Amino acid sequence: MVLFKIKSIKTEFMITLSVILLVILTAGSLFRYTNTRTIVINGMQSKAASKLASLTSIGGYYFGIFDFQSLKILRDNVLLEKEVKYFMIYDEENKPLFKDVERLDTVQYYEKDILSEGEKLGRMEISFDDKELNNALTGLFY
Repeated sequence: MVLFKIKSIKTEFMITLSVILLVILTAGSLFRYTNTRTIVINGMQSKAASKLASLTSIGGYYFGIFDFQSLKILRDNVLLEKEVKYFMIYDEENKPLFKDVERLDTVQYYEKDILSEGEKLGRMEISFDDKELNNALTGLFY
């Protein structure tokens, strides 16, 4: 059973060519989307690793001298940054040192142990605002 009858070879060629172009453009867009998403996610992971490396170095010093007031100031300053959505410092028993920030389950968290002379003193956890990721991905379609 034929759904419609093509009257000329020219029309048949145009329909076939249109379908082939649609498939090629869709595949190209999908590749571009996944490639950009991977690049942005890797950039966010790199940013988190870099930020946590410096923060755990500073935090390790404050833990070593039991200066928890300075740890709170450090945490408050990090939370003032526009791109940081969540930042918490945990002790060696994995308990949060501060209870005034709620952890959300809907975002990606990055963490790093706070070490001093090879001994784990605690850990830090950070999450960034994902607007950067969303803006990069939605920008592909406009």
